Amino acid sequence: RIWAVTIQNEPMAAVGWESCLWSANNSAAFVRDHLGPVLAREQPGVLIIGYDHNKDKVAKWAKALYEDPLAAQYVAGVAVHWYGGLKTESLDETHALAPGKFILASEACNCGGVVFEQPDARRWWARAEDLALDILVDLLHWAVGWTDWNLILDITGGPNHAHNLCDANIIADPPNARGHGTLTLQASFYFQGHFSRFIPPGSIRTKLTFDPELPPPAITASDVQNGQSMVFAACDGNAAQRFETRGGSLAVSGTDLAYGDGHGVGICLDADGGSEKLHAWKCYSNSPNQHFTFVRVPNITTAAGAPVAQIRSSTTPVRCITAVR
Repeated sequence: RIWAVTIQNEPMAAVGWESCLWSANNSAAFVRDHLGPVLAREQPGVLIIGYDHNKDKVAKWAKALYEDPLAAQYVAGVAVHWYGGLKTESLDETHALAPGKFILASEACNCGGVVFEQPDARRWWARAEDLALDILVDLLHWAVGWTDWNLILDITGGPNHAHNLCDANIIADPPNARGHGTLTLQASFYFQGHFSRFIPPGSIRTKLTFDPELPPPAITASDVQNGQSMVFAACDGNAAQRFETRGGSLAVSGTDLAYGDGHGVGICLDADGGSEKLHAWKCYSNSPNQHFTFVRVPNITTAAGAPVAQIRSSTTPVRCITAVR
């Protein structure tokens, strides 16, 4: 059973294979005077989909089809291809022209042959990610469905009588000439599988009118983890930014109860002799990694006249806490 037909594939493209150039007004007149009446009479129930080309011009074509009431009665919606970019503003404008007409993403494909054997896996993944992004964005901007151009191709990206070699979700190699098996399921196969499995026909996207995100809980001393790296962050007074001096050590205030095992009590700043980073470790009074001295830098003061100091470790060799390297 035929569900729908489009008027012409890519009506603005003069390419090296079968094609026919149309204008938006020509397309509307053809539907109004010929295709619409004939299909309604001979194939009732078969839908007509207009445009079927890149998204950047879809609003112009939809306007021509929908503003002619005799043509509009036969047109169920418009189809778009992905080759001109995401163009969300064009999709939104098209929907606003006639909210009762649908938008269908009818063609997308990565061309330039098959890339799954190339040593750089980034191109292989990028092709799948680009398709997934197009699906997500189209569905967010009124598309009712999304269709890939090729489900399965051979190892060259064909067959194609015009040598327009492209990529596909499944690559067929019946004689197993490349040693990957007779079928290769590409990354895009699994990407698109997420959509087809979890968004069945008839699904409805629900718009949220509130922000479901909750403010993060306040940081407490118990959030300071033994062995974690120290970082620079905006000063907001949270518990992870409060230190107290213990002899020559700097301890995180409030961690005595969270970390006390009879040997170390609390969490202290640690120079960690095995690395060049500061960490937070259990406080050990005899650990040179946790002993620091403030050494005044001679002949240097702040603009207000206050002294400037280095914070030196007691490790061998002696090192200074450094803001950036």
